Amino acid sequence: LPVPSTCPDGFKILMKQTWQSKPRNRPSFRQTLMHLDIASADVLATPQETYFKSQAEWREEVKKHFEKIKSEGTCIHRLDEELIRRRREELRHALDIREHYERKLERANNLYMELSAIMLQLEVREKELIKREQAVEKKYPGTYKRHPVRPIIHPNTVEKLMKRKGVSHKPGSQTKRPDLLKSEGIPSTEAASNGSPVSGSP
Repeated sequence: LPVPSTCPDGFKILMKQTWQSKPRNRPSFRQTLMHLDIASADVLATPQETYFKSQAEWREEVKKHFEKIKSEGTCIHRLDEELIRRRREELRHALDIREHYERKLERANNLYMELSAIMLQLEVREKELIKREQAVEKKYPGTYKRHPVRPIIHPNTVEKLMKRKGVSHKPGSQTKRPDLLKSEGIPSTEAASNGSPVSGSP
């Protein structure tokens, strides 16, 4: 309870002491009686009409104090309601964001699953195509046979072939193909027929 401002100082001090939250700070019963004996002299010396008027003022002051507390409590209650409303809006907004990202994540997962299914189908089709090609190749050999790539002949290899054929090669001369070198090393049939007589001729 609030202590009225016009209350006698003796009673005001006694009430504040007896309302202490810690028991050791409160006065004992004997101390309270002694304090009342001292403070009662001022109250007994006050006229009865003045004392009743002071009591009415004290009640009014206490009443105003409680009304103030009630109004402040209403304001606090309103502030609490406003705070709760804001927190609910923030929570609702956070839930909306979460639902949005969950939908995005679900869509990404669905796309990934579709892509995985398509890749699996392509892999299965590729294996089936390889099996068909192998079956056709086994039944009709050479169907899917690719043309071999002619190997590249290096100059050193050409020189070795020329030495084996007994053909001289000068540095800086143009390198010829192996088939031409072969034709140069072996005389043609026409030259052989003109140079040597056929057996049995006159």
